[in-house]
Amino acid sequence: MADWPEIKKDRYKAGYWDYQRLNYLLGKKYNLRYNIRNISIEEINEVKGELLENFLSALKDDIQCASEAKVEELEIYKLELMEEYINKSIALCESEMAAFFRGEERERPENYYVNII
Repeated sequence: MADWPEIKKDRYKAGYWDYQRLNYLLGKKYNLRYNIRNISIEEINEVKGELLENFLSALKDDIQCASEAKVEELEIYKLELMEEYINKSIALCESEMAAFFRGEERERPENYYVNII
């Protein structure tokens, strides 16, 4: 009989390593660089300073420390699906910005929320 907790743990680790591989692959494809300016905590009232600093530090590590990887090494996530999601996101952002500048009605963000039952 399968040891489900161990399988789940192994798949979790594989997913984590895939994130690192994707950071490298997508960073290379889209020429991503970490050039986020220092954000003053006062600029974002809803975010606690320490959380923002931790997030930005982790993001910097993810981008700058991504080890070289190959598409074939991905175990859980598929690069094609990630690229499809990115391209759809870009198209939506472009559409929303164009609608904003034309003074037109835009998508409701609630349409993109995830409901967990």
